Amino acid sequence: MTTYNLNTSRNGNFTKTDNALFLLYTRLPDFKADHAMLYTILTHFHNAEYGYAFPTVWELALRLNCSTKKVSRMKSVLVKYGLVDIRQLPGRNNDVYYLKPPITDEVSFYAAHPEAREYYEKQLKASEADRRRSADNLVSYRQEKVEKQPTFTYSDGESVPLVDVF
Repeated sequence: MTTYNLNTSRNGNFTKTDNALFLLYTRLPDFKADHAMLYTILTHFHNAEYGYAFPTVWELALRLNCSTKKVSRMKSVLVKYGLVDIRQLPGRNNDVYYLKPPITDEVSFYAAHPEAREYYEKQLKASEADRRRSADNLVSYRQEKVEKQPTFTYSDGESVPLVDVF
């Protein structure tokens, strides 16, 4: 079996994606991992000579394994957050995409998208509550398991847990 080492397997068959898409932009209420993937795919299709990407909506839908309607909705989110400008060139019947770099600084990001802070803080609180519930459930489960564990009581009254041998 061949193993893949990201640090040494640089054959050019990859597309770099800015971590800000996953670390900051997913703090926006309507920006999901699919939107980051669309941006990454547009980056893959970017033609440096022309200065834009020009895949068809059908190509994008195929790459994202979704419908063309979903691609259209996802494109509007990228436009909304300033990650892409979409235009149609004369004589072409598909869109062209001018990619803009994502904001990578948290302070600048929140200045540009203040709604992200409130949404993210709400998500953090919900996540922490889930984590606490999970930890509490684990403690309860362990206590129940100990309480339900069969014991052997010696004639002097001392009880010891019975342990399964097999």
